[in-house]
Amino acid sequence: MRLVEVDYKEFAEKELTRYGQLKEEPNELYKRNYVPIGEQGTDEKDSMESLKAMAKNSGIMFDAMATNKDFESANRHIKAIKAYEMDFESVSDNGNKYEALAYAKARHAIEINVESGEDVSVKLALGSTGDLFLPININVEENARLSLLECFMLDANAVHIPINNIKIGKNSSVSACLFYNPGINTLFAASINAELDGNAAFSPSIIYSGGKRLRSRTRIACNGMHASASANEIVFEEKGQRFDIETMIESSAKETAAKVATRAIADNAEAIIKGFAGISSAAVDSFSEVDEKGLVIGNGRINFIPGMKIDQGNVKAKHTAAVAPIDQDELFYLMARGMDKGMASAAVIKGFFAKPIMEINDNVAKLFASSLIVSKLEGNSTPCANAASAIWPTGLKEKVF
Repeated sequence: MRLVEVDYKEFAEKELTRYGQLKEEPNELYKRNYVPIGEQGTDEKDSMESLKAMAKNSGIMFDAMATNKDFESANRHIKAIKAYEMDFESVSDNGNKYEALAYAKARHAIEINVESGEDVSVKLALGSTGDLFLPININVEENARLSLLECFMLDANAVHIPINNIKIGKNSSVSACLFYNPGINTLFAASINAELDGNAAFSPSIIYSGGKRLRSRTRIACNGMHASASANEIVFEEKGQRFDIETMIESSAKETAAKVATRAIADNAEAIIKGFAGISSAAVDSFSEVDEKGLVIGNGRINFIPGMKIDQGNVKAKHTAAVAPIDQDELFYLMARGMDKGMASAAVIKGFFAKPIMEINDNVAKLFASSLIVSKLEGNSTPCANAASAIWPTGLKEKVF
């Protein structure tokens, strides 16, 4: 793949025509939720200073920060390289035109390397006051471990396209928490491409909450025996937002395990969410599960599309999907005990998200996720340290809400 200049208007016209023709996305729902790029194209101004201020307000101690132009790191495992230095031969051309645009426009890329036997923690703050095109290449060698936190911040009337390319070696694990929380004016189109070798484990928790239009594509390939992947997704959108999310885990080796668990709330907003699990003929004695549950508020709408492709008989596989409004009996019960309707609804929402938040491995990320949801319930999409400390006293690490 070569770096080439892309005309935004021409790109958008061609992509819109091609979008409904992709084999994975012929559905009319996808066409209606198409995330248009249009004639966006905004240069950033003082992004790093704005990002530092936002990161400080979050209460998280980040060890690296990146904008579309600048990069700072205090962690030796993270470095930035010029875009033309990227190994494009290792980048798969999967037909995702948003990725193609990001590679074409990227000024630099981030590399995270974890050598064999290492146990590494990385906390990244990312954002831009203009366009953001940022490949993030992660390589975890054999018998190693990576704990990763990525938080996308800042508001811009622009396009943000981050791409995580992750390779996990034998007997290694990656525990990741990604906060997709750009400002309400941002068009956000993210991708995760992960490959797992034998006995490797990947457990991403992804929180979708920001952007006026959000499009996410996650592809996880369990290529080695005993590889396991478990995607934990929290989706919370409000009026004016539209989310298009697809998560696919494909198993191609014996005794693999895969799970996609999604909890989504649409408050007068619309979302289309597809969870997919594929088991090839070689994946004997494997397990796959897709579990999707949603709550709608007002005129909210969630379109779940659970999918499976099973080419092997000796496996276990299941999928569930359910969407409902907030139970009026629950609201009545809480209001009868002194809560007003707003407080009662907030309590139900917190309870709905409590389990997936507890499954986040990193305690700091748990706190931040809880703070984000509380802040959004209060009408502020940006969680801050003050909000977190007001709700969770110092030392209370294992409890949320």
